[in-house]
Amino acid sequence: MSKKTSSLSSLALQKFKQNFWGVLSLGFIILCGLVAVFAYAFAPDDSQNANQMHLSIHSKPPGFKVDMLSIPSENSVKQSAFNKLFFGKKTLETEIPI
Repeated sequence: MSKKTSSLSSLALQKFKQNFWGVLSLGFIILCGLVAVFAYAFAPDDSQNANQMHLSIHSKPPGFKVDMLSIPSENSVKQSAFNKLFFGKKTLETEIPI
């Protein structure tokens, strides 16, 4: 007499794998989590907090283009690649819209 012993977690995993919509939903949740964790790597503005506001051009419509004068700072900040990936790039330069 052969007796198969399976734990409750393996039985639950087997039933879960049979549910197509459950597996698809779990994959979508994992994808959303990865996008949230690596957001600075995907975003076009990788500055810290992605927030460089300029009051002189704040009420312009989307797609408005302006030339920016960028004045570099004498101070320098060293960041590791890990820090840039998860927290964004620290910018010390001053930007002035022309």
